[in-house]
Amino acid sequence: QFDAGRLAAGSSLWSPATLYNTSSNQQRGVGVLSLHSMPPVGVADEVDPVSVTPIQVSGTAVVYVFDFGVNMAGVVRMSIPAELPAGTRLVLRFAEILSANGTSPHKQVQNTYCSWPCSSSCGQDDGGNCANQTDVFISNGQAMEWSPFHTYHGFRYMQLEGWPGSVAAPSVGSATALSIRSLVDRTGSVQFQNKLLN
Repeated sequence: QFDAGRLAAGSSLWSPATLYNTSSNQQRGVGVLSLHSMPPVGVADEVDPVSVTPIQVSGTAVVYVFDFGVNMAGVVRMSIPAELPAGTRLVLRFAEILSANGTSPHKQVQNTYCSWPCSSSCGQDDGGNCANQTDVFISNGQAMEWSPFHTYHGFRYMQLEGWPGSVAAPSVGSATALSIRSLVDRTGSVQFQNKLLN
């Protein structure tokens, strides 16, 4: 959960780094701080949604299902408009498949981890992905670009809940999927005569 209301103008939610004392940590058997030998994990590609579908789920409540067209590991960057009232709570749910009514199969579960194998209480009992893939954003009433830190999801679809009817409906320009992987350089490729292997 990210509460933008906790951000003062020009501030950060990060704390200053603490100096790593090499000698004392070695005495305690912690080891030596060293650089990674592999490139870091980062954003490898940006994917725009191919569609956004509004679905009425109950009464006047509407959820918006974004289809990014491909399955990926990553997060979504949201364009938050200034018109979104402060305190508005947006819930982003991620899924690789949709339920029969076109919504995320995880819509019945909020901030709950489902056990394996999947069960009907998770909204999916066919052995699919039961992970709690949910991000929460709380608006501060200001326009901003936002994506979550220190996480990633496996998904093709994102379901957006909590968007107020008083604000213009989200569009394909409201969200961009950020595909995340180890940023290793391509050093070669393989082609086969058999197209099933390519």
